[in-house]
Amino acid sequence: MLECFKDHDLKNKKIGIPRTLAARDALPTGLKAMGADVFVAEAYKSALPKDRTQVNQLIEAILNKKIDALTFTSTLTVKNLFDMLDETEKQDVVDILKGDDVVVAAIGPITALPLHELDIDVLIPEKYTVSAMLEILMGKI
Repeated sequence: MLECFKDHDLKNKKIGIPRTLAARDALPTGLKAMGADVFVAEAYKSALPKDRTQVNQLIEAILNKKIDALTFTSTLTVKNLFDMLDETEKQDVVDILKGDDVVVAAIGPITALPLHELDIDVLIPEKYTVSAMLEILMGKI
């Protein structure tokens, strides 16, 4: 996103960024480096769900090898999914995702980073959009 601003003079421009405070600081830091006055406002909280029924169903499907593909659109989705697992489940899920039965896709390289740290192979589209991610995913499943 910072690339969009590279040819613009941002000195003394005021830019507001409503987001979760758990988001990466790359955008506000980059905009500040370009001379902008940046206002970051916490517009929502990214937290583990109170009702974990659907996540538990997904985890069960992964553990029972009933999932062909898994997509991630933020590092927080990766973190939260693995935070909801106990240590045994986490290792089992990692082992399954490292295998050939499940294709794992991430919207971009930053999102893929925590998966790569677990030695999980991840499809990453050249263009960091959901549609591009789904397009490369469809070519693999």
